[in-house]
Amino acid sequence: MERDLLGLRTVTCPAPDLRAATAQGATLHTAPTEVGGGIVTASVRKPQGSVVGFIVNPLLPAT
Repeated sequence: MERDLLGLRTVTCPAPDLRAATAQGATLHTAPTEVGGGIVTASVRKPQGSVVGFIVNPLLPAT
């Protein structure tokens, strides 16, 4: 888990859950961004205020 600037924890989940999260009321917190090596990250803010991070890593097996 990572901590954001406010010290809140960010949980990282597989990317296919990004669409499901926004369909359930979460809002985009950080847009999908290529961070190198084909790895893409993004995050959403849940209605309760917590942030959930998402990652696509081509080096890891699909779940």
